[in-house]
Amino acid sequence: VPVQAPSRAPAPQTFELPEDIRNFIAKQAQDAAATPDDPAAWEKLAGVYYRASRLDPTYVAKAGAAYQHLLDRNAKNLVGLRGLGNLAYDQGERATSVTYYEKFLEVEPASPDVRTDLGTMRYELGDSDAALAEWDLVIENNPEFYQAYFNRGIVYDKMDRRDDALAELAKARKYAQDPVVQERLSTLIDAANESGGSLEQAAAIAAEKLKAANPQQTSPHPPAAAKAA
Repeated sequence: VPVQAPSRAPAPQTFELPEDIRNFIAKQAQDAAATPDDPAAWEKLAGVYYRASRLDPTYVAKAGAAYQHLLDRNAKNLVGLRGLGNLAYDQGERATSVTYYEKFLEVEPASPDVRTDLGTMRYELGDSDAALAEWDLVIENNPEFYQAYFNRGIVYDKMDRRDDALAELAKARKYAQDPVVQERLSTLIDAANESGGSLEQAAAIAAEKLKAANPQQTSPHPPAAAKAA
């Protein structure tokens, strides 16, 4: 549910996928259509459509229809619930995302990823306290889930709780497993200490430092609301 403090998802690029990929997707759709009551086939198809929609928005409606197909047969299908929540997030429909993430958590309340994304949606809808409550619960049950610390740090900074924000970022760096994420967080923390400004300002400085140090390196897609570095 992808910190520019928590930030909006990037707008999908608009271009036609290569023919071989489109043919592969069409074959997945054909296979799923032949077995309309097979959740595994439709979960696979929905995932293929969703990934395609991140590049070609003409697949957004197809992804939504595939996820809805799953829910029509089982209203508690977790792939369908999260998929529609993620699609809504990508389209900027935060309130709709909340609806689907809440339904997901009714079935699977222990999911740290979805609860973290739900917190992001609550923050972006203007309720910082509710967002922090979601992330607090994530950390209570998953004390090494770095994304929740990161998001808390971003929101603390917005609340002018600078020391708390930097402490949360340090915890996020401690628990992050990916060396690239660790490097991004270290650079962000260093930039914040050097500049003395907001994390948003520090993020711009950190981005330039990372670009200069690793001009050819690309980072993995960050978690929802975790794009400050």
